[in-house]
Amino acid sequence: MNRGGCAILGCLGVVGLGLVVVGAALLLSTHFEPEPQPLPSGVESTGPRPTTTPEPRPSVDPELYLSDVDELREFHREEEPGRFRLTYGFVDYSGRPHHVTCRIDREVLERQRAAYGYDPAQIERDENQRLQAVVEGEIARRGLTGQFEFSIRGNSYHWGPRYATDLGAAEATRVAAEQAGLDAWLRQRLDGQLDAIRVELYAARGILDKPRSLAIDYAQIASQGTAPLEDCFQALEDTSRGAPRRQKLGLFLAFFQELAYELPPDKEGRRETLGFWVPTDVMVRGRGDCDSKSAAFASLWRHYPGGLMLIVLPEHVLVGVEATPGPGEHFVRLGNRYYLLCEVAGPGKFHPGEKEVAGNFEYVMIEPLARHER
Repeated sequence: MNRGGCAILGCLGVVGLGLVVVGAALLLSTHFEPEPQPLPSGVESTGPRPTTTPEPRPSVDPELYLSDVDELREFHREEEPGRFRLTYGFVDYSGRPHHVTCRIDREVLERQRAAYGYDPAQIERDENQRLQAVVEGEIARRGLTGQFEFSIRGNSYHWGPRYATDLGAAEATRVAAEQAGLDAWLRQRLDGQLDAIRVELYAARGILDKPRSLAIDYAQIASQGTAPLEDCFQALEDTSRGAPRRQKLGLFLAFFQELAYELPPDKEGRRETLGFWVPTDVMVRGRGDCDSKSAAFASLWRHYPGGLMLIVLPEHVLVGVEATPGPGEHFVRLGNRYYLLCEVAGPGKFHPGEKEVAGNFEYVMIEPLARHER
C-alpha cells in the first residue's frame, strides 16, 4: 500500500484517529514506481541461517504473550519443477523459534499475479465494447434494427434515428414512437449501464469501483489466496499443533511480521496495482507492505473459525481477529464481538493487542473458510 498506504514510520508509530465503522475504501494511487524486477531463478535467501538455534525464552503461560522476543527473519526460496519451495525462520510470541517449509505452484502464482490489477486502456476498450452490445440489444428489442444508430468514439457517445422511406403509416408511427422512447432511455439510463459494466470489469480484476475512488477488494483476494496457500497454512498449523488459539495467533502474527517490509510498486508493466501484492506473491517474495501482508494473513487465518477483519486507516492497514482480549490488550468492538488488533506489517514486532487504533477507520470483513471450500 503506497500512497495512502503504509509507510515504515506509519507501521511503527501509534495510530491515533476515532472510531467510525463503515465499508472499506482506499484511494486510487497516482504515484507510479519503476517496474519490479522478476523473481530470480535458483535460490534466494534473506537473513543469515544460524549455525546454532537461538536459546528460546518460552512463556510459562501459553495464554500470555511475551513483550520482547527474538527474531530470525529467515527466508529461503528454491525453484523446483513447476513450483517454489519456501522456507521461513521466525520466533513466536512464546519465545519459541520455528522453521517451516511449504510449496506454491508456479502457474497458480503467475495466474493470480496477472489477474490482479488493471490496464486503463483495456478497461476503456472493454467497457465500450460491452456498452455497444447492451445498446444494440436494446435497439433490437424495440424492433429498431437498421432504424437507429448508436456509436462510441473515444469517451463520447453518438446516437440518433435513421429514417426509412418505405414504411407504411402504422409502422412509421410505431418506429417514431420507439425511436423517441429509445432516445429517452439512453439519456436516462446510459450512465447507469456504463457504471454497472465498469463495476463488473474492475471486480474481475480484484478492484472495487467506488463512487469517487478505486479500492482493493481485500475480501475477494483473501478468499482467492486460501487454496493456493494451503501447504503454507498446513506448515504453520503443524508447527503449532495442539497450541491454544491465542498462542497460534501469536505464532501466525510473528511469522508475517518477520517477512521483510517492502512497498509494492503502483504499476507493473501496464497494470495499475494500487501498490499491492496478492497473497501468493507475498509468500513467494517473502516480503510485502501493510495491506499486502494483512491480506495474506487473512488468506491463512480463514481456516480457523471466528470473525476476521482488515482495518483500513488513511495510511495503514491492520488486522482484527475475533478473540477475548487480555488485560491491557487493544481491540475494536462490533456489537458484542471483540476483535484483537494485530499489527501484521512490521518491520517491528508487536504482539496481538499491543497496537491500538482510535479515530475514523473503515473495515472489511473476511469470512472464514466455508465448508464447500475445504
